[in-house]
Amino acid sequence: MGQQKSSKRKLMKNGIPFAGLDMVGIQKSLLLKPSFRTLKSVEGHRIFNWLSLDSGDSTGGVLLGWNVNLFECKDSFIGTFSVPGIFKMRQSNRIFLFTSFYTPIDREE
Repeated sequence: MGQQKSSKRKLMKNGIPFAGLDMVGIQKSLLLKPSFRTLKSVEGHRIFNWLSLDSGDSTGGVLLGWNVNLFECKDSFIGTFSVPGIFKMRQSNRIFLFTSFYTPIDREE
């Protein structure tokens, strides 16, 4: 979903809080370098932290966001096509892996 387009950004801005999401992975973000202001505009009233794999061309880019009141990011890695993170649930101390990724498509195949 390309947040460069305001209609898609508005859909995300309204969708994340409405759906009650506390963790979100967004593929094909198309953001060369997401700004703090852009990321804050999509999280609603919750406090999120974000990891991003910047878009290198007209496709790609990945965002991973989480509610800091519920999850603590213990470790993360920005890969070629993915953003995995190891998270701890603050209430139960359970640890889990959450990954957001995309697969580029070679249109000539």
